[in-house]
Amino acid sequence: MTLSLADAVGILPGVGPKTTGRLQELGITRLGELLQWYPRKYIDARQVTAIRELHVGQIGVVRISVESTKQGRLPKRNIPYFEVKGNDEWGGSLVVKWFGKTFLENKIHEGDELLLVGTPSWAGKALSFTNPTIEERPRIIAVYPQTGGMSTRLFTQLCGGALASLVEKEPLPQVLLGAGCPSLAECFRMIHLPESEEEIALAKLWLGRIELFFYSYQIQHEQQSIARGIAKAIPENVELLKQLVAELPFTLTPDQKRATWDSIQAMAETRPMQRLLNGDVGTGKTAVAALCLAGVVKAGGLGVLLAPTELLAQQHVANLRKMFEKVAIPVTLLTGSTKEQIPDSGIVVGTHAVFTLAEQLKNLWLVVIDEQHRFGVDQRERLLRRKPVPHVLGMTATPIPRTLTFALHGTVEVSLLVTRPAERIPIVTTFVREPALRQKMQQHLLEELALGHSAYVVVPLIKPLESDNEDEELSLDQLAKRERANVEAVAQDMKTLVGEDRVLILHGKLKPKEKVLLLNTFATQPGLVLVSTSLVEVGIDVKHASMMIIEDAEYFGLAQLHQLRGRVGRSNIQSYCYLVTQSLQARQHERLEYVVSTNDGFEIAQYDLEMRGPGELHGVEQSGLPDLKMASLGNAEEVSWVVEKVRESIASGVPVVPPTGFSVVTMQKAEALV
Repeated sequence: MTLSLADAVGILPGVGPKTTGRLQELGITRLGELLQWYPRKYIDARQVTAIRELHVGQIGVVRISVESTKQGRLPKRNIPYFEVKGNDEWGGSLVVKWFGKTFLENKIHEGDELLLVGTPSWAGKALSFTNPTIEERPRIIAVYPQTGGMSTRLFTQLCGGALASLVEKEPLPQVLLGAGCPSLAECFRMIHLPESEEEIALAKLWLGRIELFFYSYQIQHEQQSIARGIAKAIPENVELLKQLVAELPFTLTPDQKRATWDSIQAMAETRPMQRLLNGDVGTGKTAVAALCLAGVVKAGGLGVLLAPTELLAQQHVANLRKMFEKVAIPVTLLTGSTKEQIPDSGIVVGTHAVFTLAEQLKNLWLVVIDEQHRFGVDQRERLLRRKPVPHVLGMTATPIPRTLTFALHGTVEVSLLVTRPAERIPIVTTFVREPALRQKMQQHLLEELALGHSAYVVVPLIKPLESDNEDEELSLDQLAKRERANVEAVAQDMKTLVGEDRVLILHGKLKPKEKVLLLNTFATQPGLVLVSTSLVEVGIDVKHASMMIIEDAEYFGLAQLHQLRGRVGRSNIQSYCYLVTQSLQARQHERLEYVVSTNDGFEIAQYDLEMRGPGELHGVEQSGLPDLKMASLGNAEEVSWVVEKVRESIASGVPVVPPTGFSVVTMQKAEALV
């Protein structure tokens, strides 16, 4: 059987409906998506440690000779277990327990030798492994970030099965292969089934380059196509601009004024504008876009504002209608669940649903894209490949360091927005890692609610992670801690603390109308607590929200933490952000302390990139940046090298197309995470 990256995962031997369903929950439907579900770490089971040299809480690899076995049950929980006592060649002794795996009693006997990978803990005076994996041979073990309840062993077998039968024409461009890049199949083999540390490093290097190459190529190729077209020259309407600015409930910052005027002047030409609003949280990018859209409408044209989520689209519509209520500019909502009548002239705010109705968008003169990387090139082309070519204004929620702007956004003109409105008070950020500080934080929350203010509580998961011990090597106590950072558990804690009627729950599995209703309630009724996943990261503007609590903050990227913090402090109310962690790792503490130390999004973004190595993601996704899973964005030299190869490829005139099934921009997350 020969396979390609585009084939469905269900074609693999041994993959039935149950496994297929679990993979689909992770967003994996094709072999290409399976092979791009990269390991988060590796365990070297070739290196055996003496039992006496194990460190409690740190994964270890031991080889023991079985001395005795027994079966039993936990008295209170009635959970069956199988226990082994054994010794290593250096005289160390170890107690090993597997819970719920009674079948092992027929496989393990006295005198057997076992190669075990597990996390040691103390069981009385004896050193113990709980639910370790049993390895058949010494090897480097790939450990995956989420496996939908499947074991690491099964996930590795799936990847191995896909690679063994993968046959297709080499999809990588010659500009990369000529520079020493291994084949794509070999890169996948080295990342999932490595034989050495050198292979892991080589795979990370080239998979990162491949990913960034395809992404940057698409952006630059698209922009060259737009630049060759003719756009509608939109007259400068200075009087309208003055009227709208005068009616704003705030004063434009110098950066906003400059970005608005530069954009309006650019749209007055027939050369299509391609501009990026690159600004920190709270610097008013949406206000600039709104003024540009108003100018288009008053000239008789149509402007589209693309939002990555329905929640954000609804928020944009509410803000724009309020802003334009005195100047008769129609604002239309177009989403998967809501389709209003499209006007000949006006503003259309929509999600991906806009692309399906692209032909109905007549007189489309300006496209504003909020988070460009959330939309595929083929989708954008449905809007941009027309006559006249629309002007394009992009917005990014996270400040992007200058070294990355060209690679991620091509030859666009960049308007930097740095200054915040003068009335905004800096947010006070606190790092919470001790029980005493948590108690103070909870007391502070009650005080803020008593003042009529509201609070966000953000967690990384909707529901508890499945206790897949083969993947996580977690003890029962560690599993209990891991289950803490999810919406279900945190919401219950909040109800106990502040009262059940004051807690709202928001996550990605709710229906769009439910999400909008919840946010409207939160925005209009002070004194509430909204427990949510990172859905509230961008676009949510609630003036009376004064506190942001982020549980298991180490799970998120630093740029994402900065965005979440930006959901408060949106008025003249003193606001607060608490970064809560249970992690004991010094490196994680250092990262979070950096967020505490500065409110400058550009500094945080640069630091985040420098701290993160190839293939190392902190969190579900990196807000404001494309969801590249392996590219080393923090290495300026590496990014420059890839950009140069993109230039060479475009100059050669040979078209480059990513292989079918290979996701150029991927979002490695389960539905359960959002």
